[in-house]
Amino acid sequence: MGPSLEPVSINEVEVLAVRLQAVAARAVRVATPVYTRKRKRDNSAQWWSSELSRLRRDCSRKQAALCKARRQGELSIEALAEASRIARRRYTHAIKKAK
Repeated sequence: MGPSLEPVSINEVEVLAVRLQAVAARAVRVATPVYTRKRKRDNSAQWWSSELSRLRRDCSRKQAALCKARRQGELSIEALAEASRIARRRYTHAIKKAK
């Protein structure tokens, strides 16, 4: 016969708890599929270009600057708002042209 499963001391209880935890963790690893990030397809958008990426980044940065100015309560945000609008127009126009 194997070792007794009834714990006699606190140390034995802790050892059994660690073993049970290890067995449960292994069972979860075996039964659960590993999450992997989906790869980007090379042809996800045939019309996309590095120029569109640059315009998108510029647009996002200007929008973030505008939001930051509003959050901080700056009074003169008109120039930032106009720059953000212009960047958005350029970006959307370039997308329409690329399609």
